[in-house]
Amino acid sequence: MNRGNYRGLRLPVNEYGNRVKDEQFYLNYFVDFTESDFVDKLVNEINEKSGAISIEDIPEKLSDDIVKKICELYKTTEDDLFEILDENNVVTRSNKFKEGGFDFIKHNYPKIFEGVGSNKVRKSTDKKKQVSIRTEKYNELKELWEKLNEKVILEYKFEKEDKFKSLFINFLNEQNSNFTIEGIKERTVQIEITDNIAGVKEEQEIYGNEITPISTMKYSSFLKELAKTLNINIKTLNSSFIDSNIDINKFLNIATVRIIKQKFENYLMFNAIDKFGIEYQKVSNEIHPTKFTDEKGNVLKEISASDVGVMYSENKVADTYLLDELFYDSELEKQNIEQNLKEVVVFSKIPKNSIKIPIAGGKSYSPDFAYVLNYEDKLKKLYFVVETKNTSEESLRNEEKQKIRHAEKFFGDTIKIKFRKQFSNKKIENLIREIIVEK
Repeated sequence: MNRGNYRGLRLPVNEYGNRVKDEQFYLNYFVDFTESDFVDKLVNEINEKSGAISIEDIPEKLSDDIVKKICELYKTTEDDLFEILDENNVVTRSNKFKEGGFDFIKHNYPKIFEGVGSNKVRKSTDKKKQVSIRTEKYNELKELWEKLNEKVILEYKFEKEDKFKSLFINFLNEQNSNFTIEGIKERTVQIEITDNIAGVKEEQEIYGNEITPISTMKYSSFLKELAKTLNINIKTLNSSFIDSNIDINKFLNIATVRIIKQKFENYLMFNAIDKFGIEYQKVSNEIHPTKFTDEKGNVLKEISASDVGVMYSENKVADTYLLDELFYDSELEKQNIEQNLKEVVVFSKIPKNSIKIPIAGGKSYSPDFAYVLNYEDKLKKLYFVVETKNTSEESLRNEEKQKIRHAEKFFGDTIKIKFRKQFSNKKIENLIREIIVEK
């Protein structure tokens, strides 16, 4: 092999010319034994310089590299990111991690760690780590697992276009405060003592309006772009703006389109079920293959360990756990997987990207654990789905409540199932006890 002569690897694309991101691809180099040392160095160098963050080394502070990587991979802004971190008590004002703060990053932003410690580039002699399934336990989980894997679409139930128009006008009128010229001003008054004389220091900070009062588009072009973005009839949009309290002509720019989309998606999520109906429609009777099963529905003997956790522990898993080794993404998950509870028949970590229940507004609900419980003297089974949050919040945020309501709507009355969000200050046995007492 000529060490000084490499050609770049073309990124894989599908038949439409779009990047393929959900599969792994490999570039193979064939060398003789004299080049084995060179291969080791090449593998290490590529992994070290992949741009990913090390998951093994726990940093003291939230670095600029971590912030930049999260914003890049999760399509968010620094302001939005820090708002989430503040809400979940992750870092101090000086960006030092609080207790459990780095675990929050690992659990909620796992993509930033891909490439380091996970052998994205490796020698052909290295084996991809697999974790075995305790196949004899799968039958107890089968009914819940197949229901979770049903292929559905979310259908909005509006009797007439006028009903939807009324909803959209109401949304616009609720956003009226965002369509202002001056923006929001914050005044800070501070008393300072200089040379034994007390004085008042006043600072004024202006937060720019989210919706910028600048028009860079024709009204017709704005409507077309908004109609395409929201998938709403252009005549309905025009009529809604006319009937609303907003003078949209002062805000005709692409940023307004983006922000209206974001806020309307949230509005749909919060008002679904109460103000308008939704239904889940099956689009296919085909369920398999899944992360746990083959095309015929037979349980697999093993799955990729990276699907259930980026961290590994040699600690023993619970006797009722579906997998035979402990891979996890947060300390809270690790505790759950180790915990033996007599009420539990079987439980499992749900593999990454395998379950996404559609939510109104384009979002999705992705639980982390599935449990099968015994109740009523073991005569009946109760299904229990958990989403873990490695924070110490005591109550559910409104958004999380809405997601759970959607998940309950998804299951309907087909099987008895309960949903919970688990925070770091709540042990899994307490959640299970609450569920069983409710029944």
